[in-house]
Amino acid sequence: MKEIVRQTPELREAVYSLINRDVERALSGLESVKTVSGSPSGGRMGTGALRDGVQSQPGSETGRSAAEAMLKGEAFPDIPMTLYEAIVRDYTGRTPEAREQTLIVTHLNEDRRVLNSMIHDAREKAGELGKEQVMVPVLNTANIRDGELRRLSTWENNPDALALVDSVYHRIAGISKDDGLITLEDAER
Repeated sequence: MKEIVRQTPELREAVYSLINRDVERALSGLESVKTVSGSPSGGRMGTGALRDGVQSQPGSETGRSAAEAMLKGEAFPDIPMTLYEAIVRDYTGRTPEAREQTLIVTHLNEDRRVLNSMIHDAREKAGELGKEQVMVPVLNTANIRDGELRRLSTWENNPDALALVDSVYHRIAGISKDDGLITLEDAER
């Protein structure tokens, strides 16, 4: 893959900045992109609010109560305690139309998995999901070097792995130590 094509042109630079581990530039790029209406804050909650984890006006009742709770080491129910919670709250508080236009960009796959799980749980709790659910497998790159693929031990250590050969996913059908052969079969069959 040579070019990111899923994002709008305005977001592409922010995504490239994340790939290059330039988080500050990525956040600056995201702040310059117009916000989507339909967010709980009417489109006013930018990445700065998410960076801080708390969105309240200084001197307001919410701001004072939050400050008092934090001084006592207590949780404040209207304020997210983590960045994950702030993102989930912002996303789930948006209208369906705004959600369709929302792109949550994470730097790490682990962050993506956590956010997906938290958003799913929040939507399930809100009754937005049906009774029937479908589990969709998520494939992750194993980053196994070519030289390692020539060893049987690599294949033995990854028995459930899928191999992408000529744009077709294959699963391990058998490993023959005597012959030194690995048998692959089409994962779709």
